[in-house]
Amino acid sequence: MASRYLSCAGREIHYLEWGLEHNDVIIMCHGLARCCHDFDALAAELSKHHRCIVPDMIGRGLSEWAHNATEEYCYENMGIVILDLLLQLRIEKMKWIGTSMGAGIGLYLASTHLRGRITDLVMNDMSPAPSPFSMQRIRTYVGSPPQFQTFLQFEQWIRTNYKVVLLCMILFMVFLAIWQPVR
Repeated sequence: MASRYLSCAGREIHYLEWGLEHNDVIIMCHGLARCCHDFDALAAELSKHHRCIVPDMIGRGLSEWAHNATEEYCYENMGIVILDLLLQLRIEKMKWIGTSMGAGIGLYLASTHLRGRITDLVMNDMSPAPSPFSMQRIRTYVGSPPQFQTFLQFEQWIRTNYKVVLLCMILFMVFLAIWQPVR
């Protein structure tokens, strides 16, 4: 795994690159309040047979923050960032794995600029329209992360708020362990 940076659409974008350059490419795109490291375990496994490109989207992880949040934090602009990344890395065809916002970016690109270039699209934790309950939950943590006095408090918060996510990740890893692609 290599940690790299490129200037994409005027923003410095951090990404992780796993696997060999000549292998088929998988783009992995994280959710709204997440980062590229969400895919570390999955990329480590899939990079045995694929080249995995895992960017930190603008304003997340080690990538540059937007200068104009209203205009830049949207699928269209994030799509432009990805298009520039793909151009610089000379990637023509790819599979896409996206969680939440990353799934939305993948769906947007597969139906517009990357139509026919995204050969497979795996989407997790995405709905056509977020429920009011979901939007309220997102507002409680985006932009104002909780603070903890101890690591144990942090661990308990993660276990309480992300039970379903942890279960889904375990089930997904089991699926990957038993899935045999048709060749």
